[in-house]
Order: sequence, then C-alpha cells, then structure tokens
Amino acid sequence: MLIVLLLINSVGDTTSFYKVSKGFFQIYYSVNAIERLDSNSVIIYSEEPLKKNIVIVADTSYLLSSFESGEGFRRTITGSNWDSLSLEGITDMVYYPYYSSSPRFIASVPGDGVFQSTNEGQSWVGVDNGSLIDKNIHHCALSPTDTVLMWIDYTHYAGGLNGVYTKSAKPWKAWQKLPTTGLSDSSITCLFGAKDTNSVFAGTQRGNFYYNHSDSIWQDLSGNLSDSSILTIIVSPNTDSLIWVGTPSGLYSTSDFGGFWSPSNLSDSVWAIEIASPDTLYAGTQSGIYRSIDGGVSFSSVNNNLYQLGPVSYVHKVHSIVALSPDTVIIGQEQGISVSYNGGNVWNQDNTGMLKEVEDWMVDSIYTLFEESSPGVPSNGIYDILTTKLGSESDVDVNGKIYLLLGDIEDDCDDIYASYFDPVNQYPQEVINTLYTPQHKTNFSEILYIDPIDFSSDMDELRKQFTHSFHQMIHWNYDPDEEEWVKRGGDGYAEYLVEYGDGNIVSDPIGVSKDYLVTLNQNSLYTLYMFLYENYGGNGFIQDLIQSPYNGFEGLDSTLYGNGYFTNHDTVFLDWERTCVFNDLSL
Repeated sequence: MLIVLLLINSVGDTTSFYKVSKGFFQIYYSVNAIERLDSNSVIIYSEEPLKKNIVIVADTSYLLSSFESGEGFRRTITGSNWDSLSLEGITDMVYYPYYSSSPRFIASVPGDGVFQSTNEGQSWVGVDNGSLIDKNIHHCALSPTDTVLMWIDYTHYAGGLNGVYTKSAKPWKAWQKLPTTGLSDSSITCLFGAKDTNSVFAGTQRGNFYYNHSDSIWQDLSGNLSDSSILTIIVSPNTDSLIWVGTPSGLYSTSDFGGFWSPSNLSDSVWAIEIASPDTLYAGTQSGIYRSIDGGVSFSSVNNNLYQLGPVSYVHKVHSIVALSPDTVIIGQEQGISVSYNGGNVWNQDNTGMLKEVEDWMVDSIYTLFEESSPGVPSNGIYDILTTKLGSESDVDVNGKIYLLLGDIEDDCDDIYASYFDPVNQYPQEVINTLYTPQHKTNFSEILYIDPIDFSSDMDELRKQFTHSFHQMIHWNYDPDEEEWVKRGGDGYAEYLVEYGDGNIVSDPIGVSKDYLVTLNQNSLYTLYMFLYENYGGNGFIQDLIQSPYNGFEGLDSTLYGNGYFTNHDTVFLDWERTCVFNDLSL
C-alpha cells in the first residue's frame, strides 16, 4: 500500500478532510489539505488553517493586522515575528497620523463597537461605546475636525448595516447617527476619512457617497460609474477630488470628485487599493496583486512567485495591502501575509507567529518512523513492522493509499491526543448515517491523524500513540467491533514490537485481574499480551488473536483452540495473575 503524508506548509492543489474534536462533545469539522509533493510512493499534503486577512495598517514603527477568524497581530516594521493583539474580533482598522499629540489606530469590533490605541496596538480602549446605540459596527474611519497650526483634532466614524455614526474626539461628546438623507443604501460596505474637515466617504452596494457635517446631507458621487457596488474606497492624501473605488467589475477613478469616472484595465473584483506614491498604486483582487506606475490608469500583475507560497486559489485572493514605499509592499491573502521588497518581483511569506506549523524536522521524523526506521528496528518503520507481525490494513476506497494527516488535534484537555484512528472513515457516508448519525462525517479512506505541533517536545508520546493508531487500523480490518480491552492490549503489544513501551511492569500486582478489562489499564493489558506471547506460541499466537473475527473472550478461546491449546480464558487469566505476583511482575 502506498503511503500518503498530509503535512503543513504546502503548495499545489487543494482538498479537504474531516476531523473530529477529541473532547466530551465529539464534533466533526472540515479542514483544508493542500498537496505538497507527489511521487511514485508518496503524495504529501498539508492541513492548513486558513488565515483570511481582512486588513493591514501601519505607522512608522509597527504593522497591525486582523483576520476573518477574529485574531489580530502586530509586529515591528523591521521585525519578522508577529505577536497577538489584545483586542479580538477586529473587522477594520485605520491609522490616523495627523493628531499631533498622539497618533492613533482605531478598530471596529462588531457587537462591541469602536476601539482605539495610542501605543501602536499594545493596548486598546473603547471609544465611548456606551453611547453607541448600534454596536454592530464593521467599518471605521477618522477625519480632521479643525486644522490649526500645531493642532489637528479629529472625528470618529463607524459604519454598519444601519448607517453611519459619528463622534467627536472631545470626550464629552457622544456618538450620534448621521442623517440618511441622500443615502440610498444604509448598509455600509466601506468607509474612508476625508482630507477635508468633518467629512467622510462611504461605500454601499448602491454607490459611493460623501458626507460633510456642514451640509448634513449625503452627496452621491457615483455619477457614470458602471458598477455601483463599492467594495473599497481610497482617496488621495493631497486632495479629496482624486478618488479610486474597487467594485466587483474592476477599479475606477475620478479626478473631479465624482464628476466623471474612468475605468482602469482591471476587470476583476477589486477588494483593496493602496497608494504607494502619486504614480504607484497597488490593487488586490480575487486573482492576485496588481501594480500601476501611471497613477492608476493601467495595472499589471505582480503575482510572480506567489504560487510558491500556497495554493493559487488562496494566495491570489488579496484582501488587504499596505505599501511602506513604492517597492516595499505587504499584502494580506487567504494564506496569511506576504511581503515584497522589490515591487512584487519576489514575494516572501510573512506568517511567523501567526500559524501553528509543522516544521520540516517533524515531518522528517514522522516519515522516517513510519516508512524507514523505528527506534528499536533501524531497518524498518512502523508500517513494515506491524504489517509483517500483525496483519494488513484495510483498503476501503480501493486506492492503495494511507493518509497521514498532520495538524493540531483539538481536545478538551491539555493536549493529550497525539494521534488517533477514527473507524468512521472506514464506511461511506450513507452507512455512517445509519450506524451513527449524520453529524458523523467520513472521509471513506484509510487515514491516521497525528499532532506533531503540540507534541513537538514529546516525540516519544507521539510515537507511542502513532503506533497505537496504526495497530487499530489493522485490527479494524479483521474485527471492526472488537472489544476495547483486546484492542488496548494490542496497542501495548504493538509498542513492544517497535520498542516503545516501558516493559511489562504493573504498578499493583494484587490488582492484576479481569477487573482491568473494565479500567482498561494499558500496562496490565500489555503484560497479558506478553504472557500470551511467551507461553502460547509467540508472535504467531498474537497475530491470530488480532485477526480473529470473534470478540473478547470468545476470540481468545478460539485462538487458544486454533493453536492447539485445550484451555480457556479463565485458566489463562488465573495463570497470568499468578505469574505477575510470584515472578516479581517480570514476564
């Protein structure tokens, strides 16, 4: 049978697999798996926790980022490691540098309101959210209130499904909802703070709008826009007359405050726009990252080696952009964050500290252990040892492959599961719906789950559980409904075969009895198997026991009879107990 490893950090085609959380409530969920390598004997995949980036913002020292999952991170401009933000659930962030006494970031958190940080994202405080009537805020912006020498005040804006709210920076001022006069759609898709005082731009599915407090009315700037569904807005830092918008059908710009809109050569859905200089703009789309060097008139693709950083279906979906210079640009895509220092000619992944990744040494260790060499048998891996000594695994999907899915195993406890075999995967879904429930999900294939992330510092425990999992796959092939005590003893014997176990010592010799079939004590069941091994025909007897179609004591009695021993399990258990007690627990 071919061995297929599913690993972290992949490139290529994508698929998905079901996993189950190993807690009190066993919940099945789907994970993304990405092909990494395909050879004659091995197809390597990766389980990738997607990090769909929503927004990236930067000041002169720090980058801040937020993801669809609600997680937020920050790192220094010159650093490489991201640290978690204390504020979670962010859907939009803005940096406002013009408030001379304390530049700030603001962020929207749906359900909680608007928050601001004056220490580069290290800590956050609410912006008088008690007075914000509708806290289901998805977008935020800031614009200047008064422009006086050495002093620039500002106004907050917050947008959601029910319109736009505003609040002065003055602490005694409360949030107020802006009038909807002139606003044909109150469901806000994006906000951008205007350069002019007390003004804001708002995007909706019905057009691009502008509000100035002195007018108290929304002005529709959509004009001749052929696509009025606005996904993103950006305005020149020099004048509010020069505006770019992204729509599902492309990127458009106006230089006369919406009087006339010109389409660019981008006809894809544009999710993000960034001004790097008066001439250099970047646009993020569902087909990648594009660059303009003529002020946004025409764009060309700078995807280049992005495909090497993840599957194209993920890395080419660019949701956010920050340009630190015309050549230094950071993008957020559905595989995390990437950075280029040469205008997009070469991209590097920038996810350190964000993703729990299986490192190369973990992959090498598990591959070697399974295919090539085990600690006690350098010339054989677990696969060869157990299939030779115990029997063959099943092949329910008739493809001659085993899948090893490496990734985090969720459980209620402190990471006690390093590996598991789920027999649900051995049946098609229509059978699972009858045997279990429709909430149980099957991959209908031979698959083992392994967690080298949480067990990177305890590879001995990982190897032990990995061995148990593969033994259980083999055991299922011969007896799908075997009693648990027989399988647990087989787990211990499988350890013995690859020399994982700590021997056959039982902590309480007086307690060694059939009561262990209830408590399922691993050590004592291991000594039972070793007693059978030494007194009833060696490995051949154990192989027959594992391959017996009968369950529990009936299977043991059948194996005894089949190997020429005219006794039964009662006698065997009594002799086993005596041996443990009177031979100092050493078999």
